[in-house]
Amino acid sequence: MSDAVAIVLKYLWFIVIPIGLVGVTVFKLRKANVLSEKGVSSSEANAAYRVIAAAVVVTAAGIGLVQLAGGIDSPFFLYSGNLNNVYVIAGKLVLGLFWLGLLVWAWGSRQFVTYAKLVLPRKANALLPLAKPFASLVAIIGLSFLIFYQGNRVSFAILNLSSQSIEWIAVIHQDSRYRIDAIPQQQQTVHSVPLNDSGAFKIQYKLKDDDNAWQAAIPFSISEFSMGFVQLVFNRDGKLQIIDHRFLR
Repeated sequence: MSDAVAIVLKYLWFIVIPIGLVGVTVFKLRKANVLSEKGVSSSEANAAYRVIAAAVVVTAAGIGLVQLAGGIDSPFFLYSGNLNNVYVIAGKLVLGLFWLGLLVWAWGSRQFVTYAKLVLPRKANALLPLAKPFASLVAIIGLSFLIFYQGNRVSFAILNLSSQSIEWIAVIHQDSRYRIDAIPQQQQTVHSVPLNDSGAFKIQYKLKDDDNAWQAAIPFSISEFSMGFVQLVFNRDGKLQIIDHRFLR
């Protein structure tokens, strides 16, 4: 993957800020002529716009700063299950406060009703009472995903070109072991392996007609924030070749 993509992903949360502000501005301009029809004053609308703009700036900047402070390349580090990483915890707290803020705004401020009036089309005002429950559902889903998601995953693409059948392959790191069964021949399969740590990993595998299990070290470190995939190729002579296809380390 190109360096440009890696740079975009590293600074994605900061890129979100101008995009979000432009979006709020365009929405404001499009709704300027329908305020009276919707029973919304310009001061009420502007107050709602300011809240949304502030939420975008504070949340995106907060997460972006945490990512930079932690030296993390992936913008999706928020969803790592590694709670021993202080930057993961900090990122989760920032996004968690955003979702909690949405709940407070929806139920504790008239500005949310103002914004809901502006969002809904003219013929859908009957749906206005559902705006708060819908916002609550979105916030609860966001919080639940943030809390219960079980960590990042790295894709392992496995291709067996040899004449020998592979009974299973295991990805090993410290005390954790992720086993993949029934590897087909001459056909590449992709498996998402959960990772909540970084460092050296090993590959262990067993041939179908062999009583012994074989082991090989992955010759590069893998981070829980890695993006891309690792390719395992069993050549025609049965030797294992491990290839790095990640664009974020």
